[in-house]
Amino acid sequence: MAGSKGERADKRPRILYVVPVISVLILVTVYYVAFATPPSPPLVQSFSFQFSIDLYSQYTNGTPYVQFSFPDRAVGMAGGYWVNHTYDGDGAKGVYPIFSPNPATVYPNGVYPGYTTAYVKSVTNRTYYLSDYFAVWGEPIGKNNTVGYTSPPQSSAYPSSWTWWMCVGPTQSSLRSGLWGREPLVPNLRIILAYEDTSPCQGT
Repeated sequence: MAGSKGERADKRPRILYVVPVISVLILVTVYYVAFATPPSPPLVQSFSFQFSIDLYSQYTNGTPYVQFSFPDRAVGMAGGYWVNHTYDGDGAKGVYPIFSPNPATVYPNGVYPGYTTAYVKSVTNRTYYLSDYFAVWGEPIGKNNTVGYTSPPQSSAYPSSWTWWMCVGPTQSSLRSGLWGREPLVPNLRIILAYEDTSPCQGT
């Protein structure tokens, strides 16, 4: 009988130690399953494209000049423009699948190169269009109104003959007329949106 009591005395402390350890493991497992962020699916699209928005005008003496319109903050990224949420689920790492970084970060010396580099990084094999980028930016795009500049112009700063032109192509020498909002975004695409009276597209 004494031996039996001794065995019970030895087993009791082990049970007291084992039970709390199992409880902690269960709690950690439940927390991980409930709150841990699952890994992002792999990207199936990852490329860049460029666009410029050129506003041509002229000084009072007739000398022409050009101004550029571009996002002054990031587009489709935290802290920037994120007006549309149609494809939020297609992005990775908290970024919209079509985005452009903050120009202050990309061009730290404050000199805009004349074009914006934007990116498509998506976990979905979907065709995105130029209108999808502008929707996230919150700006219109079209033959009659792009980024708030209309055709015909509503401002006396621009001649009445001014209208919008869209040219696309891999190089400056091979530009063609674009499809505006329905232009598919593809790798190395170069887009020019020009506000003037003469098309900058080759052969147009």
